[in-house]
Amino acid sequence: MKKIVLSIVSVVSVLIVSESTLAAGESINIRLKNQASQIQKGCNRGQLTKGEKKTLNNEQERIKALIKSLSSDQDFSPEDQKKVHSALNLAGVHIFRQRYNKKSKPQKTK
Repeated sequence: MKKIVLSIVSVVSVLIVSESTLAAGESINIRLKNQASQIQKGCNRGQLTKGEKKTLNNEQERIKALIKSLSSDQDFSPEDQKKVHSALNLAGVHIFRQRYNKKSKPQKTK
């Protein structure tokens, strides 16, 4: 009886841990998509120059490379998640600053 209870508890704990890791991965993907959307909106509205867009997109690629390197060992620990979220937080600040600085794309005149 003890063995059955212990095996059930261990299976449930593995499922809970894997679900929380999946949820963390989903939140990271959602944040990456939102940041890409913010960069695109900034370009469409003339808030970002070509150089600013390139810089922000390069930062997004570095974050994706960080995620890939951290998840290569199939163990995406809470410390790894914290590193990625910190990088995403900093990228969000950079996107905001670039979009709302005084520079903008030159408007086309008719």
